[in-house]
Amino acid sequence: MKMRQVWPACLIIIMCVVFFWKVIFRGMIPLPGDMLVGAYYPWMEYKNWGYVTNVPIKNPLITDSFSQIFGWKKLIMEAYKSGQWPLWNPNMYSGYPLLANFQSGALYIFNILFVAFGLNRGWSLLMISGVTLSTLTMYCLLRTLKFENWPSIIGAMSYGFGGYSLSWMEFGSAGQAMIWMPLMILVVEKFFETKKIYQLLFLVPLIFLLITSGHFQVMVYGMVITVSYFLVKFFNDKQKAAGDLVAFIWATGGGIMLSLVQILPTLEMSAMSIRNGEGQIGSLNFGLFPWKNLVTLLIPDYFGNPTTMNYWGILNYHETIIYSGVAVTMATLWCLLNWNKLVGERFFIILSVVSLILCFDDPVAKIIYWLKIPFLSTSGAGRIAVLFSFGGSILAARFLTEIKKEKTKTIIKWLMIWGGLMAGIALVTWIGGNVGIINAANSRVALKNMIYPSSLLGLFGVSLSLRKTKLFYVLFGMVVLIDLFRWGWKYVPFVPESMVFPTSPITNYLGNQKGVFRVDREKGPLLPPNTWSNYGLMSPSGYDPLAPAVYTQKYNQELNGEKNKLSRYAELDDYKADKLANFNVKYLLVLKYDDGKINYKINQKEWNKVWESNKTMVLENKFVKGRVSMIPEGKVQIEEYGSNNIRINYEAEVDSKLILRDAWYPGWKATINETELKIDKYENIFRSVDIPKGNHEIIFSYYPQGFEVGLMISVATALIWGGVIIYFWKRK
Repeated sequence: MKMRQVWPACLIIIMCVVFFWKVIFRGMIPLPGDMLVGAYYPWMEYKNWGYVTNVPIKNPLITDSFSQIFGWKKLIMEAYKSGQWPLWNPNMYSGYPLLANFQSGALYIFNILFVAFGLNRGWSLLMISGVTLSTLTMYCLLRTLKFENWPSIIGAMSYGFGGYSLSWMEFGSAGQAMIWMPLMILVVEKFFETKKIYQLLFLVPLIFLLITSGHFQVMVYGMVITVSYFLVKFFNDKQKAAGDLVAFIWATGGGIMLSLVQILPTLEMSAMSIRNGEGQIGSLNFGLFPWKNLVTLLIPDYFGNPTTMNYWGILNYHETIIYSGVAVTMATLWCLLNWNKLVGERFFIILSVVSLILCFDDPVAKIIYWLKIPFLSTSGAGRIAVLFSFGGSILAARFLTEIKKEKTKTIIKWLMIWGGLMAGIALVTWIGGNVGIINAANSRVALKNMIYPSSLLGLFGVSLSLRKTKLFYVLFGMVVLIDLFRWGWKYVPFVPESMVFPTSPITNYLGNQKGVFRVDREKGPLLPPNTWSNYGLMSPSGYDPLAPAVYTQKYNQELNGEKNKLSRYAELDDYKADKLANFNVKYLLVLKYDDGKINYKINQKEWNKVWESNKTMVLENKFVKGRVSMIPEGKVQIEEYGSNNIRINYEAEVDSKLILRDAWYPGWKATINETELKIDKYENIFRSVDIPKGNHEIIFSYYPQGFEVGLMISVATALIWGGVIIYFWKRK
């Protein structure tokens, strides 16, 4: 392979090395661990982490990465290393599905990074792979669309290093889904270029990779634009044939069939979750932006930034990011104004404009929520901005290709328009701050944060003045890189490995206790939701948008006295020892106030103090009930407790009822001597089994029917796909 063919890929990889230099050369981890150790006990208590005062927190908005995704990946890694499917999560909500939880990405191919390199290194490599591969795949698409190297590189940079990609990077899902979207469009483009049916076969594994990457919204958007792009190409094809459409339907159907191992369990879990009944998104106007937020296409921090603690916009900064760089904004408007010239890019112009319209508060955008389209109607509107990033990167490549041909007079007019726009925004902001329309402090923040993008426009103007020279693409690309890297480094935290779930005396104490038990914690800045999972601890509490509805209702009713509350949060706000005992809560973690006292709601007569420090305390429940018990009482013991399998020995003089205080869920089976027993509900949320007298071993195992059926169909599809690929390969 010649150097001229590989240098663009090498350049992209070098850019990724530069962006992730702290990870590659200093061993830092792309995770908001500073928020973990700097805002929560017990970690705040034991170290200053190298700072004179508290740990400075860079970004408080992306804590889901450590409260959900990181813990799930740990469980997934452990399951695969032990030769099991990662089906069940025993650590939250008294147990609930893991693989069926779409966001966990339990079947995603890059989970191999965790198995091969361990949790922390695997996490870092997953983050790096998302940015690097999405940039490379977009470059491949742009080259397939017949753009030259430099426009393709710069367009790909705007996609892989754009605001959407970097802001979602540390969630390990949306950024991964973005890898496969360009390749799916590439396959369609190649098919209409060659008219060879086997080209469409590559959609099958790509759809599987898109679906299993773990981000539902990006997955849906990726499927929609692939189907839409194919139909546009098909109806514009002068040599179209019905067989082309049939082949595409078969290919996409094959991709869905291959993915049923993920889809079927997810559908079951979704039906039993709080997702469609919670109503949280409606209270936030579905996350739709006011039209004033259009300014952030050009000035991303006009409303401030959480990393500088001066944000004054709506919702939160993370859910309103539509910034893909000044170059993409300029290119999109230029392509829209030159609609008549750009026949080949009209699909991407429409895609960019429509995606923006669906972000903002208008009747068209609200159709999704009025129709209650599953999953999309329960997610923030701003997530569709990934399509603006996708379409904008292609328009950026076209803009760079065409702008070289423009006359100097046209370029001057173009730059004057942008300069006038920036001056107008600054003037309105200044006047608004002085007459009270905008808070004076907010006005100053906006004006200050206009300086940088204004400077960028000036640099773009300099590079455009050199558009006839060989330096043009290099200079323009450098400005794009400066723009995107500055924004990314400002928003994305990298922390020392020591801040990634460090041990502490309190977690060591709990981890050394014998037996199978649960813990719960006082609501507040103490061991925040789900983080206990990283220490192998189990709890009846949890936080998840797919929280099981019946369980969370019962939790909030029994433990907090809140009836019929549907919420993704199951957090303790009342502390009755007997109620917690029924959930197998042996230990309660509480905070100590400055006077040494603890929460007045806690009746200390119901608890034994077993451990304490200056700021935290562990209380042992005097009334705790075992994870497993019998009615009437008998001898019972847990011999093995795993995620998917539990072995229990018991001795009963009469036929009895065995109670397992784990959440009831479809897919669990109980067997004695290979004879299956019916699992009933106990108190509507736990499991109970009628057992015969005698000395027996009962085995609980989790292997849900949706996964079993889906796995068989997926394996059969993979075999058929492989056979067809071999057939076409031999024929070729």
